[in-house]
Amino acid sequence: MVSKVLGPLGTRSGAVVWALMAVVGVVLCVVPLFDLLGYESSAAAGVAVSLLGPVIWLRDPHLGRFSPVRTPDSHRPHRIWARFVWIGVLLLAPILVLLLVNALRVPNCALDHGLAFFGLIAVGSAAVSSLWALLAIVLSPSKVWLRWVVYLAFWILSALGMGLVLLLEPPVKAFEPVIGFFAGSIYDEALSVPPQLALYRAWQAVFVAGVLLALDDVWLRRQGRAVPWGQRVAMVCAFGAVVGVYSQRAPLGLEIDRGFIEQELSGRHETEHFVLHYPPGTWHARRIEAIGQDHEFRHHQLMEIMGQGPLLRPGRKIHSYIYADQRQKGRLLGMRRTMIARLWLGELHILYRSVGQPVLMHELVHIFSSPHGSGPLSLSSGALGLPNMGLIEGLAEAITWQRGELTPHGWSAAMRRLKIAPDIRGLVRADGFYTTAGSTAYTLMGSFCRFLMDQHGVDKLLEVYAEGDFEGVYGVSVDELVGQWEEFLDAMALSDEELAMAEFYFDRKSIFEKRCARSIAALRVEGGDRQAERRFEQAIGCFEQAVAHSPRTARYRLELVEALLAARRLKEAQEESNAVLAWEVLSRPNLAWALERQGDILAQQGKRSQARQSDQASLEQHPRLGRRRSVEARMASLGVEQAETYFFGRQVPTTQIYGLGRWVQSAPRD
Repeated sequence: MVSKVLGPLGTRSGAVVWALMAVVGVVLCVVPLFDLLGYESSAAAGVAVSLLGPVIWLRDPHLGRFSPVRTPDSHRPHRIWARFVWIGVLLLAPILVLLLVNALRVPNCALDHGLAFFGLIAVGSAAVSSLWALLAIVLSPSKVWLRWVVYLAFWILSALGMGLVLLLEPPVKAFEPVIGFFAGSIYDEALSVPPQLALYRAWQAVFVAGVLLALDDVWLRRQGRAVPWGQRVAMVCAFGAVVGVYSQRAPLGLEIDRGFIEQELSGRHETEHFVLHYPPGTWHARRIEAIGQDHEFRHHQLMEIMGQGPLLRPGRKIHSYIYADQRQKGRLLGMRRTMIARLWLGELHILYRSVGQPVLMHELVHIFSSPHGSGPLSLSSGALGLPNMGLIEGLAEAITWQRGELTPHGWSAAMRRLKIAPDIRGLVRADGFYTTAGSTAYTLMGSFCRFLMDQHGVDKLLEVYAEGDFEGVYGVSVDELVGQWEEFLDAMALSDEELAMAEFYFDRKSIFEKRCARSIAALRVEGGDRQAERRFEQAIGCFEQAVAHSPRTARYRLELVEALLAARRLKEAQEESNAVLAWEVLSRPNLAWALERQGDILAQQGKRSQARQSDQASLEQHPRLGRRRSVEARMASLGVEQAETYFFGRQVPTTQIYGLGRWVQSAPRD
């Protein structure tokens, strides 16, 4: 009975493969982000079963050459495929069990999503890989090594197909049989099971069914048996459905290309060096001339700084794709928040919120850096040809050089003073950038590159950009250069207020260190969307789930307080705010935020003097500039009827603006 259930797994080679899959599960359980049942671990399991499963599948003695000799029905193609899938499921079992057990050590905040990912990605990978193995046996029945060649050809062509889509088309998200889909930038942490993944696997299931029906048709005819007409109708319907979905793959979100994006961003405006694609019917259309001038101004600036334009074909302009909002960008590009530049294609994809915003300059630096990069993508490259993200983003930050409350030098100095700055020596390597929180890594590398640029000139920085050869360009080791930069930062004077702001901005963990990073980020994004739509109860539900998953994270509780305030649930908002303020350990920025929300609650309860006290206590914690301005304006509004309506009344925007206008009329010097 056991041998009947386990089949080839009961053999020696089968047991070895099963043990190797268990080893993969153990490794996943100790690697951050892969140590819980979710997207990353499911994709890794899918790759493992697609590479180890053929060790068993390709040794199957049945099927052969579709021999005309009468053979039992157990040798029919669809039954062999079903047996292969069952073997794949058994191979995946130790990984699934180990990840479920590991949930006792590493909390899994969305087990249902994890199981869905595992089914759609890992089990789906086993199903598609089983078909590849079946086809390899059909195409090369007599020699196992030739079966491997055919199978690996399917595997490699599939991976190359996804790679080409990611390289040549704008989206950073792509679907692929083995890993299910590539989810895009790691900085867009929010990720739940996308509906398109289920549609993609359903589409593949119909394709697999069509191929199996076709193989079964051949097998029956070779056996001298009649093929049921219903089977052929089903085969035609299956392939017809596959072709129909393929023809609509872009609108369905399965494979979005540049042409489809340009249909959505149908506005077009050309300048001397740019082609701007923008959404019609938005403010971008009304200000497109100014946006074009801003692009040209940044182009002129970079020509003066870097001395050479991007590597483009003669007569080709830079294409700038401007998205209406995060939702549209996420739907079309595969990422909501992260801006990207495809320098090898001469494209940038951005959210353009105002004329003069720094993000345009930052992404254009990437385009302009192409003459100084190396490799086929003209990027800064490090060990094994991997992109050196530290230098890629550091150069862009150094040249953009945002001056807000502090410069990157000031922020970096504050992080060192607060002892929350990682060793930058790890960031300058090609493999050390992604393990650090994005805002921290960008800022530190921007400061370091700007220091090198100011000390030794931009030409040397562009020279080291190609392959990260600091010693060859500067004549000293990277350790010595980092030491000089650290001495420069440590000599900077910083106030308590500046240190408090830096603590708020940068005392954050990377995605590899956070608890339930993907699921909590998805809840927060959904909560923010629902709140913006004034669907407050749904927003509260999302934030309550985030708090339940990580109850000691002040940021999540305070976002819940804001949603409760928006819904006029003052009593519950007060309770949540008091709970945060009662914590013994609370950073100054979060304390300032909690006191600010407390002031909101008291003001809406009509307790103006207590609200002023709470706001004043918030200001004493040195909140960041935007919050400080907000608190000061709200304090000034207390006692002015129209102003209180603006700040604390649940009004539609037009009424809010009217109330603010009345305030200006009644108190022009306020």
